[in-house]
Amino acid sequence: MASSGHQDFSGAQGDYGESSNAEHTEASNSDEAKLQAMSEEEEREIQRRDWMLELEKTEEEIQTLRQVLNSKLRRANDLKRRLGVTVLGELRTDFRTSWMQLKESGTYQRTASAAKGAKDRTSGLAHSVAAKLSQRWTAARSSNAAKSFGNAYSSVKVR
Repeated sequence: MASSGHQDFSGAQGDYGESSNAEHTEASNSDEAKLQAMSEEEEREIQRRDWMLELEKTEEEIQTLRQVLNSKLRRANDLKRRLGVTVLGELRTDFRTSWMQLKESGTYQRTASAAKGAKDRTSGLAHSVAAKLSQRWTAARSSNAAKSFGNAYSSVKVR
């Protein structure tokens, strides 16, 4: 091989070429990752700007709606003043309406029914207990022991 005068550089060139290609591929992958990271970051920034613009528009709409609402409230108050409607009158009306709605609700109806039943049972029990106590008191007062105690008390009291 050495006598032919030709040197074989294919191995050296192959190594150089392979390492260069590997470095180039790594650099290319790194560049692609950087571009992808940059594009993701740019996308996030664009999305953020869009949200900021939408937020600004929404806040402007809210401000406009507040102004319109305040104007309508002033007009309503002016009309009420002209009609002689007072705050106290409005409160009374609102209270009456709310009270009627409450009394008509199913929950109130069930609660009132349960309370009435409990009241009736308790009232009947109280009357029954009172009648029994009255009977026993009357019986105790008319018993011989009570009469003898009463006589003994009277005799002590007289002395």
